[in-house]
Amino acid sequence: MFITQSGFGQKDQASYAGVSPETKILMSDNTEKRIIDIKEGDSVITYLDLPPFNITFMANKVKKIIQKSGPLYSITSKNKSVTCTENLGFFCKDFLWASINPKESNKIFIDKISSKLEIGNELYHLKDNKPAFPQLVNLIEIVPLPIDDVTDFYTLELEYGNTFIANGFIVKTK
Repeated sequence: MFITQSGFGQKDQASYAGVSPETKILMSDNTEKRIIDIKEGDSVITYLDLPPFNITFMANKVKKIIQKSGPLYSITSKNKSVTCTENLGFFCKDFLWASINPKESNKIFIDKISSKLEIGNELYHLKDNKPAFPQLVNLIEIVPLPIDDVTDFYTLELEYGNTFIANGFIVKTK
């Protein structure tokens, strides 16, 4: 049986963090591809958390595409949004990771999520999808999609690490 906010669909979501099928992922050649169209062996841009607080990006091969289902949320900043699970990590100001539900995120993440994603948080977003120009954007809305909209979500298992760029946001999965 699946359980969510209202009792349906959370089994898959509890063990995976992901994004909606239409979410655009930044590829290593600086193009974007919908996550649903990514194939094993494709190369995406990933964020490396290198001390001391150095924002570094590199190409990273996709080992596996994982499809699950569960409730999704719309995360919106000015003119930018992504639809995701409650446990997807977002890279925020002061080099912190945050999710809608850090308690659930910390059940699956190797590196713990340090805070709750809230309105007003500043999230890193790539200006014009260029890794050399990350900017901070204010989170203005977190909206759960209607329970009837429980849908498929996708995540990537990468050769190294667990971060990628989703609709310009630096995100973290398992």
